[in-house]
Amino acid sequence: MIDKPSQECITIHGISADALKSIIHFTYTGEINLNRENVKDLLQASNFLGVTFVRSACEDFLIKEITMENCLELRLFADQQNCRNLLQAINDFLLENFSRISKTQEFLEITPTNLIELLSSDDLNVHKEEEAFESVMFWISRNVPERIQFLPTLLKEIRLLQLHLDYFLNRVKGDILIQRCSASQKLIIEATSQYLHLFNSQQSQNMRNPENFIPVEPIPLVSAVISHLARPRKLAAGVIFCVGGRGSRLDPFRSVEVYDWRKNCWNQTSDLIIGRRHVGVVSVNNKIFAIGGHDGVSHLNSVECFDIEQGVWSQVAPLATARRGMAVGALGNAIYAVGGLDDTVCYKTVERYDIESDSWTEVSNMNVERGGVAVATYGGYLYAVGGNNGTSSLDSCERYDPLLNKWTRIASMKNR
Repeated sequence: MIDKPSQECITIHGISADALKSIIHFTYTGEINLNRENVKDLLQASNFLGVTFVRSACEDFLIKEITMENCLELRLFADQQNCRNLLQAINDFLLENFSRISKTQEFLEITPTNLIELLSSDDLNVHKEEEAFESVMFWISRNVPERIQFLPTLLKEIRLLQLHLDYFLNRVKGDILIQRCSASQKLIIEATSQYLHLFNSQQSQNMRNPENFIPVEPIPLVSAVISHLARPRKLAAGVIFCVGGRGSRLDPFRSVEVYDWRKNCWNQTSDLIIGRRHVGVVSVNNKIFAIGGHDGVSHLNSVECFDIEQGVWSQVAPLATARRGMAVGALGNAIYAVGGLDDTVCYKTVERYDIESDSWTEVSNMNVERGGVAVATYGGYLYAVGGNNGTSSLDSCERYDPLLNKWTRIASMKNR
């Protein structure tokens, strides 16, 4: 025997009558009407009652409604309702638009947990790390007595070693709030010591090759010290260019693709002026150089330069020798085209391009002819590794000193 309920009317809290009515209607008809006025009530009701289809439909609706004005308020709601898809979409939006959102009055109401989560992400879209630091100090200024406790935790998420040195010393190290917070001061002192280490390492390299000294902002890493403080955001890390090449028909490509770290996708950009396979490519001073190669008919000595800001390719001074399969590397403001080959010979000649004068000059030959050679630059030297001399593959390697204009053999690889 079933006992008679003690209550004839049971109150369900947290669900509006209209939302419950709509869900009952959906249960019988499979239809539901979503709009900006009812979507939050319906999401809350469907979440409470376990009506997953309606819940998913509400999340999809709200994802399309995310704006600069409502993203932070909407995130709080999504967090309360444990809507993972909506939360992910809002976080992606916040990361993408952080530079603008962090300057709004609404940003001051963001939770410390959410702010820490955003600042810790490599995907944070800031043009320079100074913006991330300013957002922290702006947020704390909303209520200093209450929020100062979060300063050390927030500072740990700022990539301090990606800040410009002058900014770090004057704005960050000299900030009154940081000076009054012992935990924050400890972090700044540690970062300062690493700045000095990096600066001294850079000066040492510049002394070895002073003609190639270029001030770098921020100071480049030379070791894995305080890895998180030194780790660049994906936006600051740059992009990858894939230039020219060939397909299955061996036809040279003019196409150029760019990989976006943050969005994990490839995009087309401006085509080369000439299709090039076996082309040498190098990045210097925020420009891309495509050097030599083969156009499908003949070897090339022409050189193209891509201006990233303008998005166009233009021709610059040509090589003295047409070649393909050479390697290129940059030391300071100079580009070196090393080795390569044509239909009859592998080259040991090396040409140096001066960007300022737009001119090529020959420097000392390598000790060995090398087609298909690999090149690396390190410590002010240029390294040529392996390749082919026209007869066999090579295990030998050599190093070029631009101060002495001389190639010196170094230890060979274990394999050709």
